[in-house]
Amino acid sequence: MSLGERAFNLALALSAWSWAALGLAHADPQDRATVVRLGIAALHLVVGSLVLWRKPQERLGSAWQLAAALPALLISGVALRLAPAPHQWPIAAQLVFLAGTALALTSLVRLGRDFSILPALRGIQTAGPYSWVRHPAYLGELLMLLSCSLAGPLGRAWPVLLALPLVMLRVRAEERVLSGSFAWCAYREQVRWRLVPGLW
Repeated sequence: MSLGERAFNLALALSAWSWAALGLAHADPQDRATVVRLGIAALHLVVGSLVLWRKPQERLGSAWQLAAALPALLISGVALRLAPAPHQWPIAAQLVFLAGTALALTSLVRLGRDFSILPALRGIQTAGPYSWVRHPAYLGELLMLLSCSLAGPLGRAWPVLLALPLVMLRVRAEERVLSGSFAWCAYREQVRWRLVPGLW
């Protein structure tokens, strides 16, 4: 791994860890111990750790592929902004958020050193949730977005409706990068579904 890539990873890891700490520090006291706030902090901590630990990239996506992945990253922040304060979420929304967070965290930890935020080839993971669908972390994120919609008024549900095509665009961009790997092609034959078994 080049010195420049190491420095970039360190800066990104420190940013993610600071988002975890600041998110908890600046949250309303009644929101700090909620499933939502703790789940978001856990995701930031795991992402920061994986960025610092990940393998060097074998192949980076094109400028178009990187740009195609960005909107799916941003829509989560919009959905959380529009959702009510975490302590006001109904129990059903909290349970959906918890399920999505657990799936996303399990998938990211299983991905380990192959983790990448933007489309890049670092390695192929096939075990755990990756034996069910090819992009389980994104399925977890979609469940978290769905919970934001369930927590608030129906008029604020548009981010989850917009998120689905954006995540699909991100998946397609990522799979174009991965398709140059023989291991990926073999894995794609074993695990047919990208996000939801029986649907896509």
